[in-house]
Amino acid sequence: MDKYNLNNSYKAVVIGGSAGSFQGIVKILAQLPKTFPLPIIMCMHRLKHVRNGFVEALSIKSVVQVVEPVDKESIKKGVVYLAPYIGTNSLEFYFRVPTETVDWE
Repeated sequence: MDKYNLNNSYKAVVIGGSAGSFQGIVKILAQLPKTFPLPIIMCMHRLKHVRNGFVEALSIKSVVQVVEPVDKESIKKGVVYLAPYIGTNSLEFYFRVPTETVDWE
């Protein structure tokens, strides 16, 4: 992790943004190395008329995998997890954090 100026206290990167942050997030993802050592958890506001296609659009510029996680999916390093659209004006992304040591794969 030292190559990325990270230390062992970091377990994930969390990014949140408005609908207008899309281009900035694309730039961030385009700059990441394929071997980025942490999971990236993203939550973005989506415009009413744009509910689908975020993963595909982000994947075009990203060298790391971008997914919308499914319930109980394991979090893996080097993967971008985009909070899924839930059909309301709110955004929700829940993580169950175990009390024991987490193996981030």
